[in-house]
Amino acid sequence: MPAEKRDLILACLHREEGPVPQWLMGFFNKALAERLMPEFVYPSYYHLPDCGAFGFAPLGDEERERALAVNEHIDKCSVGVGRGANWSFGHGGPGEFNCAVIEREADHFVVEYETGAQHYYQLQPHNYHISKSPLADLSEVDSLELPDPDDPARWAGFAEDVAWFKARGEFTHGHINGFFSGLHYFLMEYTETLMGFRLDPDGMKRLIARLGEWNLAAANQMLRAGVDCITLCDDLGAGSSLLMAPQIYREFIKPWHARLNDLVHSYPGRYAHLHSHGAIMKIFGDMVEAGFDMINPLDADERMDLPELKERYGRRITLVGGMHKRFFDWDHAAQRDYLARVVAIGRRGGGYVVMDTGGIPENVQRDDFDRFLEMSREIRA
Repeated sequence: MPAEKRDLILACLHREEGPVPQWLMGFFNKALAERLMPEFVYPSYYHLPDCGAFGFAPLGDEERERALAVNEHIDKCSVGVGRGANWSFGHGGPGEFNCAVIEREADHFVVEYETGAQHYYQLQPHNYHISKSPLADLSEVDSLELPDPDDPARWAGFAEDVAWFKARGEFTHGHINGFFSGLHYFLMEYTETLMGFRLDPDGMKRLIARLGEWNLAAANQMLRAGVDCITLCDDLGAGSSLLMAPQIYREFIKPWHARLNDLVHSYPGRYAHLHSHGAIMKIFGDMVEAGFDMINPLDADERMDLPELKERYGRRITLVGGMHKRFFDWDHAAQRDYLARVVAIGRRGGGYVVMDTGGIPENVQRDDFDRFLEMSREIRA
């Protein structure tokens, strides 16, 4: 991948006007990735074995080269380091809880994470749900067992992979668990998590602290290894509202976001990138205040107004996204018009990156995807 890709994202982060980078989030599922991508696509979209642990082995030259080839094809401005981390935003690599395939059939597979959580994936049609959580409720917090985030085996080869990509002009990122999303993905059922903020605030703070300290330790390992950017998924909104009252975010989650960003910025020239879906405008200023350098996806269908965000926060943060959930349902002319408008808005004063809202959707065909990539390169130039 050309060295100018790294320069492009750094210029964007420094609010320099010019060509606009692109950072695609991923694909809806493995079958779609194989249909849309050329022959150099990864052998497995999920990078999961037929059975057994996912593992933390270094990528190796072949997989590194594939990552570069994929990023070049889709014009992606950053490479995720760690097994599986270059595909989806916020999923994959040693900074998140690892999993093993414990069941596989023709139509589904089940993975179990290091925490004991189990996730069920149906293949046709694609569907996913959390089938088991390790904690029944907050009364069990003190019995929670987490892996050692500083285990050397976890990080074997990670620094070498980072150095290999950076030597080839790549901007690198590594994923950690979300401080909110990580709770219900890996530790406790979603409804219990939300109720816990009100019914047992002290227990919830103890649970978040367990997860939070683990996340900070993992982030520190990646920063020591030289990664440029720490990324995380903390979805805090629904289509038209927050998932929690603003004061809940400010009391429980924001302090951990701030601690993460303080850690990241204690390393010169490092950045933090938050993914948070939904109508989060009421706490967007808090997220900026917490110190994030980039926030995505700013979905226009979820009441996230790019012109307003640009006006209010564009001098303080790089905005990533601004697309519409239904973008890939539109005809080519409508897509071109919309993308041209959001790029024109985002480009002013620098600090804007194009990103889809939740992965390329399942209904997109190869010709349409290729046409989008060509159109996007032209508009962002």
